[in-house]
Amino acid sequence: MSSVPVSAYLALALIIFCIGLYGALTKKNTIIGKPARLSDSVGRILDAPPEATLVKICDRIDNFLDTACRDGRVRKRYLISTDEIIDRLSVRADLYGYEKAMHTLKEIRYASPKNG
Repeated sequence: MSSVPVSAYLALALIIFCIGLYGALTKKNTIIGKPARLSDSVGRILDAPPEATLVKICDRIDNFLDTACRDGRVRKRYLISTDEIIDRLSVRADLYGYEKAMHTLKEIRYASPKNG
C-alpha cells in the first residue's frame, strides 16, 4: 500500500489539468499575425481538456460585447475571428454539453449590426 495520500494525487491531477487549460488558452506571441495566432490557439483548445472550449466561448462572448463601440475595421476583424471560433468549436461544444454557450455566442455574433 502506498504511503502517499489520495489528496496528493488529486492535487497533482488538478495541477496537470490547470496547466493543460493554461497552455491551451494562452496566446503564442511568437506566431506572427492575429489570424495565425487564433488558428493555433483554437487548435490547442481542441487538444486540451473540454473545459477549455467553454472558457474560450465565454471569453469570446464577453470580449465580443466589449467590441460594440469599436471602429468598423476592428469590429469586422473580430467578426471574422468569431466565425472561426464558431466553425471550429461548435461540434466540441455540442459534444460536451456547452451548446447553450455556443448558441449565445452565435446569437450575439449574428445579431451584429455589421455582419462582416
